[in-house]
Amino acid sequence: AGRPPLEEAVTRADGLAAASSDWAEPRLLSARARLRLGRLDEARADLQKLAAPARRGTRAALTAAAVELAAAERERKSGGPAAAFAKAAQQEALAAPRDHAEALAISGAASLILAQQAASEGRDEAALAAEAASSLTKALERAPGYVEARMQRAWARFFLAEIARRGGGDGAAEDRGAKEDADASAPGEVVLVV
Repeated sequence: AGRPPLEEAVTRADGLAAASSDWAEPRLLSARARLRLGRLDEARADLQKLAAPARRGTRAALTAAAVELAAAERERKSGGPAAAFAKAAQQEALAAPRDHAEALAISGAASLILAQQAASEGRDEAALAAEAASSLTKALERAPGYVEARMQRAWARFFLAEIARRGGGDGAAEDRGAKEDADASAPGEVVLVV
């Protein structure tokens, strides 16, 4: 979705939320649209306006997890400290049902960011990369067409291949798996919006 439709979604959701302050859905819609627009602080503010029962719901937990994951990714790309945001994403994802594909994918993507940060700091990243691949595999078992999870797992598998090579292995199996995931992420797959 482009910016104008997302901006329109925010405007309409804000109007609905103003008309009924205890209705959670408009705030969740607004938070998701703001997330897609990269307005993470505003998305967090939308979530904070939810009543406690709504805030504990699956959709709110997944939205909050996605906001924190986006913040972690933004920090990682800028060379900033992404770990706190990645851990917050995992914590929020834990509030959703444990077998929920989106929660597993967010947790796996957050583990991948933690692995990348560990590697950049000269710490062992192998366990975090394996955790990422495992969580993303579980997400794909529940939603095989989940393109973002498949792309994230491809990155995790490429990372595991590099770790294997540094450890004296050839990393061929991991590379094959990563390439299969990347190829399977071609257009036409089902995309779950995170």
